[in-house]
Amino acid sequence: MESYETAYRVLKNMFVFLFYCVLLILLAFGAKRAYRFGYEIFADESVGSIYVKDYPVTIKESMTDVQVAELLEECGLISDKRRFLIKKKIFYAKEKFLAGNYIFNNNMTMAQLMQALISGSTQEEEP
Repeated sequence: MESYETAYRVLKNMFVFLFYCVLLILLAFGAKRAYRFGYEIFADESVGSIYVKDYPVTIKESMTDVQVAELLEECGLISDKRRFLIKKKIFYAKEKFLAGNYIFNNNMTMAQLMQALISGSTQEEEP
């Protein structure tokens, strides 16, 4: 009878130990992902390469922030629309994007893109 209780305690302790090991591993992976995501939000890097290319972008009055982010992602100006939208909510929550025709290049950071869209500063000149 006593051997069953001892075996039960050993097995119970092994499962508890394994549970905490798995929990620790999941926490480490989660922390790594959270750090990487936070870094990508706050570190302002462009998606550009060696070759700088201009992209004409038209923002319509009726476009939402999500549609603007999708358009910029399709053009290759941002790498992830989620990060763009989160960054906008953190830093430019009350600002609206101005409608118009813009010329952006792939060397611009997310902050530069947002500031240009909010101020209308890189709009094409109307003929």
